[in-house]
Amino acid sequence: MLNKWEHQWPVPTNFIKNYLADFVSLDLVGNSTKRHSVTDTLAYWSLTEFGKQVHGNIRKNELLKGLAAPPSEPDRNDNLAEEGME
Repeated sequence: MLNKWEHQWPVPTNFIKNYLADFVSLDLVGNSTKRHSVTDTLAYWSLTEFGKQVHGNIRKNELLKGLAAPPSEPDRNDNLAEEGME
């Protein structure tokens, strides 16, 4: 039985911890500097300035890639066709 703090997540907790450790080692995220109550024992993370730059560059590249690619035509069910699957 799950308590009120536990949830069924599609990604196991140990995977998330490994991903966070990777992001910390790349200086993409760090401990949050936002103040929390002394009784709050949860871990909080935030993007570093470098992480914000990387995220912005990735997002900009995705947007530019989308502008350069012609829009996909919807199929009969109004689903977008997968690129290369037509």
